[in-house]
Amino acid sequence: MGRKIRNLHVIKKLAVGEHDIRHDPSAGFIMSIVDKDSGRELVDISAAHGFNEYIYDRYTSAPTFNHLSGRVEALDLSLLGERSVGRYAAVVERTSNAVIESVKLRMVVTGAEGTMLTELAGRSPLTRIRELAEQLDPDDRELAARGLHLGLVVDEHRVDFGRGDFVVRNVIGAETDTGSLAVGEQLALGSIVQFQVRDPASAEAELARLLKDAGPAAAALVFTCVGRGAALFGEPHHDATAVADVSGAGALAGMFCTAELGPIAGMSKVHTYSAAVALFGGAGPGAGRDG
Repeated sequence: MGRKIRNLHVIKKLAVGEHDIRHDPSAGFIMSIVDKDSGRELVDISAAHGFNEYIYDRYTSAPTFNHLSGRVEALDLSLLGERSVGRYAAVVERTSNAVIESVKLRMVVTGAEGTMLTELAGRSPLTRIRELAEQLDPDDRELAARGLHLGLVVDEHRVDFGRGDFVVRNVIGAETDTGSLAVGEQLALGSIVQFQVRDPASAEAELARLLKDAGPAAAALVFTCVGRGAALFGEPHHDATAVADVSGAGALAGMFCTAELGPIAGMSKVHTYSAAVALFGGAGPGAGRDG
């Protein structure tokens, strides 16, 4: 039975050097910073918005004036059309130049009921998907149209996330009236997530890179998802052929699976749409061939 955690409110306390810090993860801002020696509160708790809270302003354009919203003086709100609070998200990239200032956010689960994702960074998941689709180029939009997946960060203590940092789960369905998504994993409030697409070119390059890093082998076991192979790459035996070509393994065995067990971030996880490979021994007869 799924446990409702949408309204769970937790205040976290930290002791950092000479300061005691309290922050509210659900709202996404620092509530208090107290100097231990003097006992002085350094945060203005009467402010309209929380300390370090992300505020998103959307400006309108004045008549006959091409307004650059990112370059308005901080106190000039005459053209402010909408103000919203970014709330629970992780800033992963910031770009600033003479024309535009933007931040790239990795979204955080702010509402979940078991395997149902009910809220993502303060909005419905379907709303977030529509926002994402508007930003994609045509090629990525076509990949997304074939099916979206949700990547869950394994180690949330990291600052930067990339390949090998996400466990990918299926998006099973959606509720159009609520905007919620059904996902193939129990979701925890505060989990950092990122939408993923299945890209055969990226999958092929990643498999080749990992095999090259592992070095030559005499034999291999290959456990590959039924969703790979011809369904993804357009040709049969793709993963087995890649393992033989890159590692030089002369003996291969394996099977198709609906889930695969493999390492990620120093632990073992069940994966989907993946290939789990075990290499044995040294160089085989074909070692050194480039895949």
